[in-house]
Amino acid sequence: MRKFLSAAVLATALLASTAANAAAMLFKFDTANSKIEVVDQGSGWCFGCSVSSFTTLQQGPFSIDEGASATYDFANLSLTGLGYATGVKLKATLAFLTPNVDDATTGGAASYGTIFGWLNAGKLTWDPITPITTKDGTFTVSFNDLQGLGIGTTKQTMTIAVNSVAAVPEPGVWALMIGGFGMAGAMLRRRRQSGLALAA
Repeated sequence: MRKFLSAAVLATALLASTAANAAAMLFKFDTANSKIEVVDQGSGWCFGCSVSSFTTLQQGPFSIDEGASATYDFANLSLTGLGYATGVKLKATLAFLTPNVDDATTGGAASYGTIFGWLNAGKLTWDPITPITTKDGTFTVSFNDLQGLGIGTTKQTMTIAVNSVAAVPEPGVWALMIGGFGMAGAMLRRRRQSGLALAA
């Protein structure tokens, strides 16, 4: 019984250790290479219409707990002109210094109407971004969609959300955990067999 309890305690401790080691992920954004580009200004009935952007992202570092989400200002989008435009295409890139992973890149489609950038209405939708896996865990990045009406302003703030999804235990930790549970199972099986032998 004592050996069984020892094995169970070992397995539980390993699980707790794994969770503690992967409790948070550290992010540091590459502000120089993070941007929103206007790939196509679109078409429509529009006089002097255009979309421009200015990145406002802060570098960090930022620590995000496992299973938590954090939101950051990314860029300001500005509209100019008079009329209605559709088929606008944008490309957003979030680059990282930490962790060492590829950029999170996505495309966006928009349509809008503006009166010299003072009265704006429109919609911007971003494509989903595939989850990114690192040695410390998995996380997702999403750019917020925009929709609605703005009065008395020429810009709209874009934000991003970073979600730390799950930890990725080291192979050695997996082996120890499996071994601990195996020992616990073996001890329990031996104990049951001993009990059956005594009963016979």
